[in-house]
Amino acid sequence: VSMAIVSIAIVGASSIFLTGVKGGKYGTNISVALTLAQDAIEVIKNTNYNDISGYTENYGAIAGYAKFKRVVTVTNDSPDSNMKSIIVTVNWQGTEREHSVTLRTILARR
Repeated sequence: VSMAIVSIAIVGASSIFLTGVKGGKYGTNISVALTLAQDAIEVIKNTNYNDISGYTENYGAIAGYAKFKRVVTVTNDSPDSNMKSIIVTVNWQGTEREHSVTLRTILARR
């Protein structure tokens, strides 16, 4: 009987541990994705206004971050003339599905 109780306790503890590991990995991936999105926005902010355009970096294209994909969408004259709406989405493949984070900003012509 005591062995059965110990076995159940070990199985329960290992299940909690695995859930914690998965959650920790997910949190790390969110942090990396947010950093990659913010990096793209910083590059865009330091680019000549007329040269700002959208682009895609597919999986394997971001140095050091092969499991991430970054898509930058630029909409000219949005929300008003002489403004650009910038949307940066960073995706990564999780164990069961693809995840993503999105940052948005608006730049005005200086």
